[in-house]
Amino acid sequence: MTRTKRSRRLVIRHLIAGASLLTACVAGVSEETRTRSRNEYELAVSIYRDEHNPRGALAALERAIRLDPDNAEAHLLLGQLFGESGMYDRAAPSLRRAVEIFLREVVDDPEKFARLGEARNSLAAALINLGRPQEALDILRPVTEDVHYPNQHLAMANTGQALIALHRYPAAIVALQRAVAIRPDFCLGHYRLGEAYAGSNDLAHALPALDRALSSPGNGCDRIQPAFRLRGEVHARLHQPDAARADFTRCRDLGPDSRDGRDCASQLRTAEAP
Repeated sequence: MTRTKRSRRLVIRHLIAGASLLTACVAGVSEETRTRSRNEYELAVSIYRDEHNPRGALAALERAIRLDPDNAEAHLLLGQLFGESGMYDRAAPSLRRAVEIFLREVVDDPEKFARLGEARNSLAAALINLGRPQEALDILRPVTEDVHYPNQHLAMANTGQALIALHRYPAAIVALQRAVAIRPDFCLGHYRLGEAYAGSNDLAHALPALDRALSSPGNGCDRIQPAFRLRGEVHARLHQPDAARADFTRCRDLGPDSRDGRDCASQLRTAEAP
């Protein structure tokens, strides 16, 4: 994890400690109040995505939800912000609330289907990280069946990740192949595909998938720490010690205090032991 992400997570944890951002639904919210809530949401978007200020964004989202507890966009962004910070236990309730509200809104506004898909996809990602992959698959099914959802590659990648967690590797491979077919430069999709191949002991296909993950031109693709760890393990299983050592070294150097970093350091010590 980068220093920026660590500091962002600490800021968020400090801000919400002991606080409740979600309030009970209040009947009869006026149009003026809804407008003020939408304005606070738009302010949060600007603060977080343009100014990279999670403290200010959270404060604006809290105001938006207090003004209008049915502001689905505010619940969605709040849940995504928690999810980006690894706080999945707080992300899931906000994202579930967003799904509930969007489900009501699409009845009168079909254009909200894309936002409903976004909320479902984000909720599924949180549930996977909370160790609830089957529940995530149930939520993802209508998203992956919606050909109009603009981020199909993300939905398929989440589906693949959930299937990996359930050790259903052949089905995971199919889902992840679809994800990278939609977006050939989708490095996280290639990484998950390599993970699925490795789980099914198909090292001949795992290695090129991981190579594609780490060589894709996207921002941060050459810094996916678990992909270096996994590729090192694949090289080791293929009796390629020099390549394995290079990957474990890169993995460790990307973040020695993370779980992957510690695992890679342990692999290096084992390799160097007499």
